[in-house]
Amino acid sequence: MTGQINNSGSPFLIKTASSGGAAGTALNPEQWLNKHFEPVELTGDLITDLGADPDGDGRDNLMEVAVGLDPNVPQVEWDEPYTVSFKEVSGFYYLNLTVNKQAVQQVSYRVEVSGDLTNWMSGPDATATLIDDVSTLSVRDLVAFEAGVARFSRLTVEY
Repeated sequence: MTGQINNSGSPFLIKTASSGGAAGTALNPEQWLNKHFEPVELTGDLITDLGADPDGDGRDNLMEVAVGLDPNVPQVEWDEPYTVSFKEVSGFYYLNLTVNKQAVQQVSYRVEVSGDLTNWMSGPDATATLIDDVSTLSVRDLVAFEAGVARFSRLTVEY
């Protein structure tokens, strides 16, 4: 999987692998596609494939469904479906990513961290899950922030 730092120059990277549906209605991704596209649009993979990005905002349909975005309306950077912050623990600061999850069947969410944008890690050896419920996922890096040391975080979703 590859990605890019966003246009603002922020060191936080979000890369999509899939997307989901609306909260409260546990749709599978195919049902979500039917909800957001006209029948004539559903005949071509360029618009309705889960890996497609018909609105051109850099998020494929699978990511759009997972975080509750409209696949036909491009999102702007300041209107992100996640929050990046720092959490203080015992006087040290850690990169934290919080995302609003949607009720989507068979979609899993994972936050990964890296120090170099090449080697990505997740799970209990790399991250601490602070919240993981029906509507919110909040995960922090296990490497403390230090001046001059880069840390990156990204969300992946899979179906």
